[in-house]
Amino acid sequence: MYAAMTTLHVLPGKKDTMIATSKSSAFNEAVSLLQQLPGFNRLQVMVDSDSDKSYVISFYETEAHAIAAGDSPQVKEAWKKLVAYMDMESMVRTVCEVVAESQTVTVTV
Repeated sequence: MYAAMTTLHVLPGKKDTMIATSKSSAFNEAVSLLQQLPGFNRLQVMVDSDSDKSYVISFYETEAHAIAAGDSPQVKEAWKKLVAYMDMESMVRTVCEVVAESQTVTVTV
């Protein structure tokens, strides 16, 4: 499995809008676009509460899938749904191999 890790800055004063959008139908529409990509597995979006940074990690079956996704029309269309509150010039995307992953553990106290 491979992951495409994207880091971007949230525009000043737009962090709450970005978080709200990630819980909205616009986010679901963006994910629907990504689900059309060959090898796409899942997506995680994070925001640093102490800074203006946002992190997007998308998982793919192969390195070729992860690399190809970066230039795909689906990804470009998905980013258009976020451009209103993201500094797209700050975007940095890196593809890495996932070499270890933990299983979900439930702890009962």
